Amino acid sequence: MRLALALALLMATAAPAQQLTVAPDAVARIIPTLVQAINAARAGHGLPPLARDTALDNAAGYHAQDMARHGYLDHRSRDGRTSGERMRAAGYAWCMAAENIAFGQEDVTETVAAWLRSRAHRENILNPDATHSGAAFAVADGRPYWVAVFAAPC
Repeated sequence: MRLALALALLMATAAPAQQLTVAPDAVARIIPTLVQAINAARAGHGLPPLARDTALDNAAGYHAQDMARHGYLDHRSRDGRTSGERMRAAGYAWCMAAENIAFGQEDVTETVAAWLRSRAHRENILNPDATHSGAAFAVADGRPYWVAVFAAPC
């Protein structure tokens, strides 16, 4: 996994400022590992695993790519939408929704560890009402952006 991330970061340093530079196969390997790490943290607290949801992956992916492309870190999109609005736009009808974002962490372990050290992010990961998750990762200019969303349908 570190090799895939290192290659993605190497590609990013040679790319123009607004070009996203993570190969799809790298994302396909990294995201399941991120979800597994989140579910391992939940299991350590007696909580069931979250099921991955394609709509939530899409909502997370939109936000990770937008943040990477435009160089910002915020729960609101540049167009002002919240994570819940992005989830609904992606087709997920939620009654509970939360989002974790991160910037700069080099791998899944570092990212999840940072989230678990933060009270608000830890609460999102360990929310017993959450049943589904989506995750994304994007790199631009050698800078990794991470997004995980947590939700439960109505």
